[in-house]
Amino acid sequence: MRIKLFLILFLSGFFSLSDAQILNEYPEGQDFYAGGINALSADVLQAIKLADLKPCANKEEIYTISVLVNPDSKINLVKDFDTLNIQKNKCAFEFSKKLLPHLKKWQPAKVDDLPVKAVATFTVKPADLFYTEKNEISTAPEFPKGLHNFRMIVKDIFEKSLKHNKYGRTELTFVVGLAGNIEDVLVKGDYNERERKQLIHEITNIKERWKPATVDGQPVKYRMKMIVSQEFDHTWEREKFEQPVRPGINRMGF
Repeated sequence: MRIKLFLILFLSGFFSLSDAQILNEYPEGQDFYAGGINALSADVLQAIKLADLKPCANKEEIYTISVLVNPDSKINLVKDFDTLNIQKNKCAFEFSKKLLPHLKKWQPAKVDDLPVKAVATFTVKPADLFYTEKNEISTAPEFPKGLHNFRMIVKDIFEKSLKHNKYGRTELTFVVGLAGNIEDVLVKGDYNERERKQLIHEITNIKERWKPATVDGQPVKYRMKMIVSQEFDHTWEREKFEQPVRPGINRMGF
C-alpha cells in the first residue's frame, strides 16, 4: 500500500476538478506563493490592514478558500458548493475573499518545467490573526531537521493504522503552540473512534518540539494542515496472492 503525505501550511488539494489540465494540488516541493509560507503570512497581515478587516465576532469561525492559479499567475476563485459550511462560517468566508485582491505573489505549478493550472487553498481563522498598527514581521514554525522529517514521522504513524489496501484521504490539522508543542489535533478520515483517538494521541506526543511561529519576534500559535493520501497498490495486491507468505512487505511511500 502507498501512503502519500503532503504537508501544507494553509494548503490542501481537496477540490476534485474534472479538467485533466488542472492539478488539484501543487506538486511536492513547489510553492503556490512566491517566498513560501513566510511571505504569504506577511502579506496576509498586510492585507488585513489594507482592507481594514476586523475579527469575526465568533472566534471559532474558520474557512478554507480555494483559488485556481493560472499559468500567467492570475487567480480565479474556486466555487465552494458546501453552502452549510459557508453559512456556519460566513464572516470568515467573506474575510478570506477580501484578502485576495491584496495577495499578489501567486506562482503557477510546473510540470516538465511548463506552467500549468493548479488549485491552491489556504485556511483563515480570523481570531488567530494579529491586528497591530506597526509593520509585523512573521515567521512560520520550523521542525527539527525540516518539514520532510516531520512528514516521515507522521507517515510512520499513519502507516501503522492501515488495515486495507484501498484509496483514501485523511485531513490532519493541528496547532503548533507557543512552546512548540502540538495541540488541538483533528483527524478527518475513515477511522473509527478508537483509531482516531490513537492517531491524535500519537501525533500530540511526538517527542520533537517545533520552533514556534512568531509575529514581531513574539511566539504565536500557528494552525497547520496535512493531507494524507493512500493509493491502491496494484503491485502489492498481485504479489499478495502470488506469494502469500511474505511478512514485513511494506510498499508504502510518497
